[in-house]
Amino acid sequence: MNITFKRTVTKMEFFMLSLKNPKLWRYLIISVLSFVLAFLLMHKTLSDSLKTLQNIGCVLVFVIGIVALVFALRILLTIVLWLTLKRFNALFAPQLFTFTKEGMKIENAYGGSVAKAWKEFSGWKRTRSGYILRLFPSGVITIKRRDIATEKVVRFEALLEDNLGR
Repeated sequence: MNITFKRTVTKMEFFMLSLKNPKLWRYLIISVLSFVLAFLLMHKTLSDSLKTLQNIGCVLVFVIGIVALVFALRILLTIVLWLTLKRFNALFAPQLFTFTKEGMKIENAYGGSVAKAWKEFSGWKRTRSGYILRLFPSGVITIKRRDIATEKVVRFEALLEDNLGR
């Protein structure tokens, strides 16, 4: 029982999905809090503590903030590059998804293909707009409900339940 359908991802959908990445927000929150805390600590003890580096906690919080900010900026830069560089056009090209009892295969218009066995998935979730397939150990594949023909939805969900559980 194979289920095949085409999927396209717009740049806006990709951008909105990227903003839902919890790592991005975690790093941004950590960096902002670290900078505020470091500023408050440095402001109170700037005259003596920082000159002699007695306040190691202040320096440590500041360093953690910088590291978190670097990670957040790296994620944001990746998002911007994916949205702008031509070498990522395959990401936005129509993709052909084929689901079988062995797993899933994705093919794009540029001739690239990826196959995933069911054991590489950790679960799935139905959302308002479609489905999220969680990869093991991390990562997701999103599928919009509009991309699956109405008559295939029941078979598709049954295939997911049989192979990934509920």
